[in-house]
Amino acid sequence: MSTMLREYLYLNTNLITDFLVSVDEYDFDEATLLEKTEKANVSTGKGNLGIGSGEFQRNNLSGSEIQKTGKVTSQSKFNRLYKILEKEQGFDFYEHFTKESWKNVKRNTILELEGKISFSKASKIAESLTELKKMTQIPGLDAFLNEEESEAIEGLGQFIDMQEQNKLPVIFTTLKSPEYKFVAYVNPEDLRKNKEDFLNEEITLFCKVKRVLDEGEELSLFNPLSNIDETFKLNREQRRKQKKNKDELPPEFKEKVKAPAAEVTPIAIYR
Repeated sequence: MSTMLREYLYLNTNLITDFLVSVDEYDFDEATLLEKTEKANVSTGKGNLGIGSGEFQRNNLSGSEIQKTGKVTSQSKFNRLYKILEKEQGFDFYEHFTKESWKNVKRNTILELEGKISFSKASKIAESLTELKKMTQIPGLDAFLNEEESEAIEGLGQFIDMQEQNKLPVIFTTLKSPEYKFVAYVNPEDLRKNKEDFLNEEITLFCKVKRVLDEGEELSLFNPLSNIDETFKLNREQRRKQKKNKDELPPEFKEKVKAPAAEVTPIAIYR
């Protein structure tokens, strides 16, 4: 479904550039537009044409050229990518799912989805903690918290910051079939609007499927220690302590999404 006018909430600039190079073999940051106008000057008359007399008509063209050079924005790059994929039928559009249509959701497929988006519960707590930390910096208000509570807030805030450096988890569902969920991790630096602008609004998610959860599988939304797991080979005791620390987290930090669901890479979010 092609939309000419879009208000972008999120654009994965690096990924859009990579995809453009893949499908169009080139990318550019500047473009030149040449505007040319022509005017026809028509003159008529009578005279000897060499084989007899008659009438003649002469057309003289005159005009001007204007050359404009400008920067190619992320929005225009996405529009170009969208048009190329649309022409090649390179993505599928859905506004709801059934058991049969869900079978078409497979790894590496490109989807355009209409529905609503929500942020994880941990992200909402992170915003509250940020405001609370600001309040404690106001002279006089810091007395409402004791040292232990202040340290707990600081530690939990650092824990959340670790997750947000990895990307913010969001959950997308279509309006008519909310039981089918899509989990996307957005880079905060690529957000074009405040998170509040995403909520309670019907939006469109353009994405690439990373993987589809198996039947009965669950996906943890909040996992700030994932990089540690991948980078360092933890022994059994270290893994046990790490699991214990996770178990002691508030319920909001244990939020999971169950199948039917898919983890996707967001390319653009717009309305």
